[in-house]
Amino acid sequence: MFGAGDFAVFSSGAVNLVPGDGNGVEDVFIRGPDPADPAADITGDGDREDSVLTVLDASGGAPSAPQPLCPATSASVAAGQVVFLRPEDAGPTPSLPHCPAAALVDGNPDLSGDGDSSDEVVHFWSQSENAVLNLGLAARAVSASGSWIAALASECDQAGAITAGCPAGGTDLNGDGDAGDLVLEVHEACQPLASCSWMQPLRAGSAQAADSVDVEGSVVAVLTPEAAQGQENLNGASSPDTDASDRVLQVFEAATGTLTNVGQAAEEFVLGHETTSCDGSGTMQLVAFRTSEAAQGGQDLNGDGDATDDVLQVYDAKSGTLLSSGQAVTPCRLEACNPRYPYRVFGRRVKFLTYEPDQGADLDGDGTATGLVLQSFDFCTAKTASLSSVTEQSDRAFDPLSGSAGGETSMGATEGETLMVEAGRCLETIATGCATNADCPSASFCDVGLCKREHGVCVTNADCAPDSSCEADLVVATDIDADVDNVPDSADNCPEVANDSQDETLATGVGDACVPAVCGNDVTESIEQCDGTDDAACPGDCLSDCTCRCGQVPTDPKAKVIVKSKKASGIVRVKMLVELGVYSGEPVLVRLDDSDSTPIAIESIPTVPARGKSGKKWLYKQRDDGIQKIMIKDRTKKSPATFLIVVKSKHWFSSAAANQAAAATDFTAVIGDRCFRHEATKKIE
Repeated sequence: MFGAGDFAVFSSGAVNLVPGDGNGVEDVFIRGPDPADPAADITGDGDREDSVLTVLDASGGAPSAPQPLCPATSASVAAGQVVFLRPEDAGPTPSLPHCPAAALVDGNPDLSGDGDSSDEVVHFWSQSENAVLNLGLAARAVSASGSWIAALASECDQAGAITAGCPAGGTDLNGDGDAGDLVLEVHEACQPLASCSWMQPLRAGSAQAADSVDVEGSVVAVLTPEAAQGQENLNGASSPDTDASDRVLQVFEAATGTLTNVGQAAEEFVLGHETTSCDGSGTMQLVAFRTSEAAQGGQDLNGDGDATDDVLQVYDAKSGTLLSSGQAVTPCRLEACNPRYPYRVFGRRVKFLTYEPDQGADLDGDGTATGLVLQSFDFCTAKTASLSSVTEQSDRAFDPLSGSAGGETSMGATEGETLMVEAGRCLETIATGCATNADCPSASFCDVGLCKREHGVCVTNADCAPDSSCEADLVVATDIDADVDNVPDSADNCPEVANDSQDETLATGVGDACVPAVCGNDVTESIEQCDGTDDAACPGDCLSDCTCRCGQVPTDPKAKVIVKSKKASGIVRVKMLVELGVYSGEPVLVRLDDSDSTPIAIESIPTVPARGKSGKKWLYKQRDDGIQKIMIKDRTKKSPATFLIVVKSKHWFSSAAANQAAAATDFTAVIGDRCFRHEATKKIE
């Protein structure tokens, strides 16, 4: 079946599609709208030539009835909002009550107010308001994140007298003397939207040309053609590049109004979501992009001795850190690949394809360097792992970059299919004298009389930890990702429990998320601090959840720990000074215990964000049940090493759990590797 315009062509053996079909063979049919049907003219402008943006709500299960909004040429959807370009030449829309009207010019609405009706104008619709707002900007591209809108305004579509680059006359928005560019403009998705206006991110006092844009959260990424920015060499400061013919990555942090020229040539980019930073003290947001070595001043960025490749680079929009993977990258052009994502960003990692001849190396360990290989670059460790070889499938297509979901591997294959040949395995020899796997410790195996533990895939010894080596392994393995954490099972230290961070506290080769431990068997195992009578780490103070009771009691004479369990209120109010020493965003865990419930309640906050610019205050705040506020404030000027801790909760625990007196009820705060415990100063039941 294929279509063109209002018509679709298909073949069928059905005999009931048209009257009198009795030839007994498969026929070709052409299906189109009924010219006599007035419903075919959705906009009500007298023709059936428009593409109309229609929305429906599928968040509640069954989709709602489709609701046509306005004619549109392109749209961006985020968080119950749609930002779209409406073509003026689609005509008036009397049959669409949500679509804004405007004065007619040559029979069509002048939506941008520039005196003509040939532009595409940015419009906005939100599910909450169920109304379309004309934002009045003539543009050629839009992107939305739910909190910010980015558009590429067309200089030629703005009313003006500059004819350079625009024979009909336009406006020079970026100060380069012509009106032929597309220029970045940003609009906050505030409430009400009309209370905000378009703004132009400036660098050196000038707005910036761009031909590609994306926004995620408050981060806007664009590619700026140097030729459109007044022939300015934007990537010459960080390379031998001397021309003005490249496209260069720039990043705008809308929340702070900061525009950064990354200074690297880019063919395209993929903007990831905001996620926890490598050290857990804040956030990061990665932009992966493909740099042509030739465009970056002829630099050899992947160390293969030439400057003819495209190389994957990654920039953190939050910290301003730029890292090169040192690996050639090939955009995924397989039929199943999404053309919007030539490579993928998953939190701290980027999955991409490398054509081995571009890298000049055998990456998948098959003895040749002629194939296409799936790789993963970890921004936090600055290391690249070769995950699998990639070949076209004749029976069905798959996207090797896609994330895993429901029984699929990270290459889109059904679990159990053989799709990957490992380049090698990082193996640590931990014991001798084994005959079978049963003779070896947990998480290890017997290999020719030696117990070994695997630590993921590798190409060379440099990819492995100091206590392990890269051993060639040409046995075909599967690239299954059973726990859907975007770390293939072959490289996952905890393949059955999602643990994207791959944390491994005990360096046993088994991730913390799935370390086997049985609390209550009087044996301290794995990440347990103690277990019943096995309490050497804290004699007499082992709690029933196999953690040690915190021994640090604040000396603050004015400390307040108020616990209110009346009517299931689950309220805790804490205010006390502690000798913390320093704080820089470490994780915070708070718990409430009494003599028969350990814990009554417990909650962990990955990081408490900094508040303000002083670097002296950190605040976590939310409105849902549980811990609603944690504030940490530096008081070291008044008293060395002293910090103020404030904690508030609501509906955090049940009345039945908090059934002991104040003297038998403890509040504990674990901040990084420090802990502080104080008994309740008041109990309200």
